[in-house]
Amino acid sequence: MIDVAHRGGIATLTLNRPGARNALATRHWLRLAEAVAAIADSDARVVLLRSADPRCFCAGADLNEFTVLAADAAARQSFLAAMRAAIDGLAVLPLPVIGVVEGECHGAGVALMMACDIVLAGRQARFSIPAARIGLTYPVADIRRLTARAGPGGAARLLLAAERIAADEALRLRLVYRVEERPEAAGDAMAQAMMANDGVAMALLKQRIADPDAADDQGGFLDRFGADSFLARLQAARSGMGQR
Repeated sequence: MIDVAHRGGIATLTLNRPGARNALATRHWLRLAEAVAAIADSDARVVLLRSADPRCFCAGADLNEFTVLAADAAARQSFLAAMRAAIDGLAVLPLPVIGVVEGECHGAGVALMMACDIVLAGRQARFSIPAARIGLTYPVADIRRLTARAGPGGAARLLLAAERIAADEALRLRLVYRVEERPEAAGDAMAQAMMANDGVAMALLKQRIADPDAADDQGGFLDRFGADSFLARLQAARSGMGQR
């Protein structure tokens, strides 16, 4: 269901449950959380999140499990904990995460997508959060991410109107970074470009993006001037420009 491949510093997480449109039950969220934790302990420097089926990125939570959740309060707690471990674990990885979304992306699939730093969507991508239609709400952490990206109005359209939007509208709402004819190829190219960057610098920059009010430039921006990797890269850059 969750495939992981490592290639030259790039870790690719692939949702691979095509018969269920990549819908995720508790056990799948747990597997995804384990995969994310393993990537954090690996030598990966960039993550790609994608689907094995270009027709559907993720249909969201597995509705077949909802009857169990309706009858069992303990199962609900386990479901939420597993989902949070996967989504929040992906969001706080200290390396860039690129999401490649093709086809359908709904419900918790949107929450998973929003845990990525950059999302590239295919022309046929479609997005919705139909929780209100079936009488549910949406986790608070995911509403915060949605509102931060799409603003209160965009969040209301998706949550209250349960509106289904196309890729171009998702771009306008800033849910995705770019709409691509070949999003998987674009994701690979972006990951390869990031591999040329300094991993520590990218991790610090990701922290600053997540918390732009942080006031520790002494321990971040200024200290990097003394880092060995900066000095080596600076020398290489100056050599490439013909400066001595």
